[in-house]
Amino acid sequence: RRAAGTCFKCGQAGHLQNDCKKNTTAGTSGQADKKPGTLGRVFAITEVHAANTSGGAPVLFVKKKDGSMRLCIDYHELNKITIQNRYPLPRID
Repeated sequence: RRAAGTCFKCGQAGHLQNDCKKNTTAGTSGQADKKPGTLGRVFAITEVHAANTSGGAPVLFVKKKDGSMRLCIDYHELNKITIQNRYPLPRID
């Protein structure tokens, strides 16, 4: 059994489930090694910079039908804690 006041994800006390450290590099190391230079090309083409933050989103490569790789970012956890607008802007039309 889980002790009272402990996190559901890691089982440690003293923090909320949203504050629990997430695996932000799931699936990238093995997939990036299969296609050498894939991540380097992404950094060269776009204005992407490496960051070391406590919050982040899991990033992984998915193979396309033509064999090239697509960079995918999973924002499910971020969407769960994002506060929606209470009164959205009305439509102009």
